[in-house]
Amino acid sequence: MKSCVLLLSAFLFGTCAATSYSPHDSRCLTSSLVMPAGYCWQSHWQYNPFYKRCVSTCNPLAPFSSKRECDYSCRTKSVCRAPRPISKCEFGTYPVYYYEPRTRTCVRTSQCTYYGNNFLRCVTAKNVHEREPSGPMLTHAACY
Repeated sequence: MKSCVLLLSAFLFGTCAATSYSPHDSRCLTSSLVMPAGYCWQSHWQYNPFYKRCVSTCNPLAPFSSKRECDYSCRTKSVCRAPRPISKCEFGTYPVYYYEPRTRTCVRTSQCTYYGNNFLRCVTAKNVHEREPSGPMLTHAACY
């Protein structure tokens, strides 16, 4: 019994660790079925952890109402090319890193959010940008 619990725990932890690109937003870990958005009244968006991108779906339980909201919350590769969010920093700022696609480097700056192309660590910003568009991420990029 103990080995079953350990095996199940390892599976669940491995799944969560592999798919949680935004640990602060549980909506990126949805297990809702993706229903193609071809014939529905209103499409929604959800993150597909296998393909590492946001997909349109007819599933009304999908957590996002737009692709941009999904991309920014779940940190898809699209955030590297999108404009960085501008926030009113009423309570102060802290160091963040963003990925600059023209120079292919991380840039350190100050901001009051880790939303979109603002990351806590440079290596995270590089990993998001360097993800392959299909299949799980197999390598971790180093920050230079």
